[in-house]
Amino acid sequence: ACIRGVLSVVGFSLADRYEASPWVMGSLTLVLGITNGWLTSAAMTRGPIMLPPELQETGENVLVVSLVAGLLAGALLGWLWLL
Repeated sequence: ACIRGVLSVVGFSLADRYEASPWVMGSLTLVLGITNGWLTSAAMTRGPIMLPPELQETGENVLVVSLVAGLLAGALLGWLWLL
């Protein structure tokens, strides 16, 4: 996940610096969206399985709360530049 994030930042930075065409930016966005969606679904499905049976339900709840909190924080920070 960290490598994907670094590669995404570098890719978008280079595309912006060299004024890449819209299809390049669209391709980068598509790849970022697909990999991010895959990583999220993999973590949400495999995470609770790795816990002992008595902690699986709690683990599921922690994952859901963390996902919702991250989405909320991202949405709020995305609007921060308007202030």
